[in-house]
Amino acid sequence: MNVVSGAERQARKMGVSLEIVTTNRLEDIPSDDCCGYILAGELETDDYSRIAKILSPLVALFYLPNGTQIDSIMFSDHEVGGQACQSLIEAGHKQLAVVRGCGTNFSSPSMQARVDGFRIEAEKHSDVLVQSLS
Repeated sequence: MNVVSGAERQARKMGVSLEIVTTNRLEDIPSDDCCGYILAGELETDDYSRIAKILSPLVALFYLPNGTQIDSIMFSDHEVGGQACQSLIEAGHKQLAVVRGCGTNFSSPSMQARVDGFRIEAEKHSDVLVQSLS
C-alpha cells in the first residue's frame, strides 16, 4: 500500500488526477481518459504484450519476464523484505509471521527474495520469532 499512497501523494502535489483500477479484465481499464499507466501487479506472461499495445505510456513496478517491451522501475525485493521486517521490529513487535495467500505465486524469484530478506533481518534479532503461515 505504500507504493499506492506515495503515488497518490505525488500526483496530488503535481496536480494530476490518479485513478486506481483493480481488475482481472483488461477491458475494465479506462483507456480513453488516461494519459499514463502504472502496472503495479504481476500478470500472466501472455498479457504483457497485449497490455503494452493498448495502454501507453506504461510503467511496471516489478520485474518483468525477459524480452518484455515495457518500461519498469526496479528495486531490490530482498531489501524490501528486510525493511518490512525492520519496521515491525522498530514498532515493538517480536512475534512476526510471513503470510502466504492461496493462489499467490510465492515461488517466484521476486516473492522469494522478499521472504528471504524478511527472514535474514529477523535472524539478526535473537528475541524475534518468525512463523510462516500458508
